[in-house]
Amino acid sequence: VSTQSTGFMNLFRKYISTLSFLLLALFTEKSLAADGVNLYINDSNVVSLGSDFINGFDFNKEIRKVWAVNFYSDWCPHCRWFVPTWSSLASSTKGWSKFMRVAAIDCPLHPKVCSEFGIKQYPTIRLFSPSLPLKGKDFMTTAKENISTFTDSIAKEIKKTYFFHQEAFNRLFGSQDLISEIRRRDPTPQHIIVVKESEDSILAFELWMDFNRFSREVVILPVEDQSLGEVGQAQLDARVLLYRNKALIPLQGTSRDQIKKELMLFLEKEDIENPKDATSDQDTKGSSSKTMKPTLIDLVKALHVSFNEIPLQFGTMTVTKMNALKEFLQALTLAFPNSVLKDRFSRGLARIRSLERKLGELPHDEPTSDNVHHKVMLTREWEEYLKSENLIFNDLEWQSCKGSSPNHRGYTCAVWLLFHSMTIHSPPQHVSLIINAIRSYVKSFFGCKQCAGHFAKMTEGTKSSGWKDEEAILWLWKMHNTVNVRLMGEGRYDPQFPKYVFPSVTQCPSCYVKDTLSDASDIVSPKVFKEINWNLKEVVSFLSGWYINILPPPESSSLSLLVRK
Repeated sequence: VSTQSTGFMNLFRKYISTLSFLLLALFTEKSLAADGVNLYINDSNVVSLGSDFINGFDFNKEIRKVWAVNFYSDWCPHCRWFVPTWSSLASSTKGWSKFMRVAAIDCPLHPKVCSEFGIKQYPTIRLFSPSLPLKGKDFMTTAKENISTFTDSIAKEIKKTYFFHQEAFNRLFGSQDLISEIRRRDPTPQHIIVVKESEDSILAFELWMDFNRFSREVVILPVEDQSLGEVGQAQLDARVLLYRNKALIPLQGTSRDQIKKELMLFLEKEDIENPKDATSDQDTKGSSSKTMKPTLIDLVKALHVSFNEIPLQFGTMTVTKMNALKEFLQALTLAFPNSVLKDRFSRGLARIRSLERKLGELPHDEPTSDNVHHKVMLTREWEEYLKSENLIFNDLEWQSCKGSSPNHRGYTCAVWLLFHSMTIHSPPQHVSLIINAIRSYVKSFFGCKQCAGHFAKMTEGTKSSGWKDEEAILWLWKMHNTVNVRLMGEGRYDPQFPKYVFPSVTQCPSCYVKDTLSDASDIVSPKVFKEINWNLKEVVSFLSGWYINILPPPESSSLSLLVRK
């Protein structure tokens, strides 16, 4: 684990300990005052900290957030005047509840707690975060200060604390990068929001948190302030623009709240005010529109199953299998869509390489019986690696790949999502390695031998070098559709999730050359499949947009905290 990650986790543990003290003290402290007035009793957006707060409180979940706390006295005139301002902050950041909470505590009712935190005057506004001093940092002390300034401070703290390692939140797109990114994401998700930014601006990140619950419909792209002029949009002076139907639409709002309202009007017109989660069924039984958007949980659970199957081959380890294992770990290090887990895969690769030297020379041909020495050493090292890196996820459940019963979908669905995601996220110079790693892994370690045999037969004669990224994306897409059509013809699929050619007409009309299909049906027969004339440029664009944005795990998942470390 890196020094930076270790230092952060130590800080995080101390922060949790400090915040735990604050909250637990509230639960146990007896008030010295005979009565008191809760100034925020009618404001559902402000957490009123008090002895009754324990009811319904998810302690493990809430202490991991950034907290903005107003230490006040109900008798203080300035505290009363400050109520509209603090309520305004809570309302404005309501959409950020996944990352932070806005709270208030009446100090005369809880004098010991306020004394412990060194509260000397009212109102004292304090922010608690792992990257700040353990007892928080004062930000606002008067009602006259601009609430937007404090909002920006909170957003910067959240970004610094939880998203410092994610490139997507720490870069500005130039003109050419912006064009490429839009093409990769278009036509999905439905709305692309372009925000003109400077290096120290925080608006794009704030809008991302505002619309985080619309992650399947909305993407925020921060762009260098001058870049739009370079792509022929010099006449658009708006700070924020909406990309829809191949055009940039300027928004009239100048403040974040005004921009939010404008964007919500667009979303309401599209009838996506209340988006469904990744596992929801959007249409009636038999529709191909049921989402298969990749979720991080599905990808990690696919690896969990794969990592449990790999040791089955340790007794008959050969040079070929060892190379396949190293290639697969290297491919995950290069192309898995999460930087924290990529580091863990990299350390696994280093451990396997080190152990390989201790094993001595491996056989080239597969032995007829287990080599007990190899099996014991490899199994022990592999188990220690998974435990030390917290890569055991027995509690995860399938999300987009959940079938109508345990006998349907699941791992086979998720492993396809994993492979597609790797081809999309692969650095261009390593595409050939990714393709070879996928082929070698299936051949050497895939538990379903019949499936592995079909895969090997389909990939016979496939080149081992010289792959281009678009070529690799289309290669795997054709393979997957070929399998879907074969299973469709055999009637072997989940009745709740019929096999269909991907993407369907509904999902990507522009992927089909006009008049290719006799009708607009999404469920095509194997015979009709052969007659489809694809617009491959549009297919690549669609696939890139579909697999580039991996849906994050819910906060309640064991995976959530791990991938933020």
